[in-house]
Amino acid sequence: MDSVLAKVGTKKFALTALAIVFAILLPHIPTSDTGFFSTFSPGNSAGIFPIFTIVLCAVYALFSLGLNIVVGFAGLLDLGYVAFFLVGAYVSAWLMSDFVSSVRFSFLSGAFRPEGIDPPGIRLSFWLVIFVAAIVAAIVGVLIGAPTLRLKSDYLALVTLGFGEILPEVFRNAERFTNGTKGIGPVDPIGSGPLDVIPGFNDRIGPSDYIAKYYVILALLGFFAFVSIRLRDGKLGRAWMAIREDELAASLMGVPLMKTKLWSYAVGAVAGGVGGAFYATLVGTVNVDSFTFQLSIIILCAVILGGMGNVWGAILGGVAIQWVNYTGLVWTGTKYNEATNSKLWILLLILPALALFGAYMASKKGTNVNWMWFGITAAIPAGGLLIASFMSKLENATTRRAAVWIVVAVLLVVMVQLLNYLAKTRLLEGAGIAYALVAGALAGLMILRLVRSDFTIDLVKYQFGFFGLVLVLMMLFRPDGFIPAARSKAVKQSEAALSAGEAAAA
Repeated sequence: MDSVLAKVGTKKFALTALAIVFAILLPHIPTSDTGFFSTFSPGNSAGIFPIFTIVLCAVYALFSLGLNIVVGFAGLLDLGYVAFFLVGAYVSAWLMSDFVSSVRFSFLSGAFRPEGIDPPGIRLSFWLVIFVAAIVAAIVGVLIGAPTLRLKSDYLALVTLGFGEILPEVFRNAERFTNGTKGIGPVDPIGSGPLDVIPGFNDRIGPSDYIAKYYVILALLGFFAFVSIRLRDGKLGRAWMAIREDELAASLMGVPLMKTKLWSYAVGAVAGGVGGAFYATLVGTVNVDSFTFQLSIIILCAVILGGMGNVWGAILGGVAIQWVNYTGLVWTGTKYNEATNSKLWILLLILPALALFGAYMASKKGTNVNWMWFGITAAIPAGGLLIASFMSKLENATTRRAAVWIVVAVLLVVMVQLLNYLAKTRLLEGAGIAYALVAGALAGLMILRLVRSDFTIDLVKYQFGFFGLVLVLMMLFRPDGFIPAARSKAVKQSEAALSAGEAAAA
């Protein structure tokens, strides 16, 4: 038993170390920006991982960590998380700009001083402002959480949604303090403060120095990940999880419900406030119109997709959903529209590879897999596409279209048969069905592209439909998220063991 635990611990440590090293080296990984899978080039707006998108992904991962404390640890459904993001951004704008023009006060600021004197406004160091933003956001979190302490589930969600909608309206109409819809800007760059005495450090991080900003948000993200793990494993974290599982039982065991819930709101708000303060310096301005209900939903989706209650899952969910939202759909659509037949055939290898990998995993679990039938079925989409590509060269347009539709129909029949086979053999449970759906969609899109070279698709138009489809598939086939929390795994395994015992007894 000890050896098993040691192996699990070593595996987790190795994966964590690998993730940290990859995150540190990510902006400096050189690859060609002319290939199909391009680019990691720093500062390049094109490619699969532009540096600005990487920074945004880290920001949303920080937000996901904060909301994960409220939703994942304490089980309190919060639909107004954007309020903390908003508060942190405006604290940064108030204390790092010329908004208060009647005052000239500067302290280790990154503001530019062309005349050698302090510019108008309150100009504090970013490293001090994030502490102020954290405190103010925590106070707002307590004020929002206090009226909702006796509410549960849908009622709690509606009230937090109300607060999340009210606060932006207050900031929009309080023009004297927020400049209304005009916004506040420019926000000062991040100053290095006392670190500028170290060789190689500048006195400020420039507006377009995204690599330096990436390391700033990466440090903040790493700190909050460490805090989340320590809280999860501590007394407060266990109290949150007890409330999440059964509030009545937790209260009977002596958990102070009101105090514990308020702590979850306050701690979760801190991450939102710090992230908002950094975001203000990233974009250089703050406008209330940027803080919409959509942001709260995106962050909640990130927590759900990553795995509620799992720290690494929350980070993965925030990174994945923001990359898809900001770059992934555009990049994928562009590459598909520009793809030549040779590149489509390379992608075609994904279909049999997925099928054979699934069969291999099923065989390791003891499932009796018909390898010959499965291999033939997995290769049929490639055969269908090959036939379709030849038929597309027919001179008669009517014959060509009819032949292509026949191939598509045959391909769909094969996919249905594959789906039926996967269901009978319980191949990776719902993963088999997911494979059939994904393989069918990929094959259909590739057929269209091979047959009609002028066919294009704008994935950005279907952004919300794509997110909705992903959420539905996740809820059907992997409701615990990409990386389920340990509690979810244990419950699932115990339920499976109980079902197996009942079946054996019957």
